[in-house]
Amino acid sequence: MRDEESMRAATLRALLYVSRSTLASPEITAEIGDIVDCAIVRNRRLAITGALAFSGAHFTQYLEGTPDALGVIMGSIRGDRRHSDVVVLCVSACKSDPHLGDIGVQK
Repeated sequence: MRDEESMRAATLRALLYVSRSTLASPEITAEIGDIVDCAIVRNRRLAITGALAFSGAHFTQYLEGTPDALGVIMGSIRGDRRHSDVVVLCVSACKSDPHLGDIGVQK
């Protein structure tokens, strides 16, 4: 089993992006709740871990997962009307198991 874990860790990537929020003030709380609810389900299904920060004007997210899973997530984010001007700041290989462990997205 440890060999499988080592192989998975060897294929993991870390990705950091920033995007501009298109959310208007009265809808922010509900929309952020929807983003989190969707991320909980999707991230678990794709074995993605990550952390999302929202400044009111921008989203920044750090994600860890396989290249294929990160591609699915980024395609979804780029197509999401709540994000614009998505810029990937960094993609790198993870040198070990995910840094964020299995905490996932939480409310």
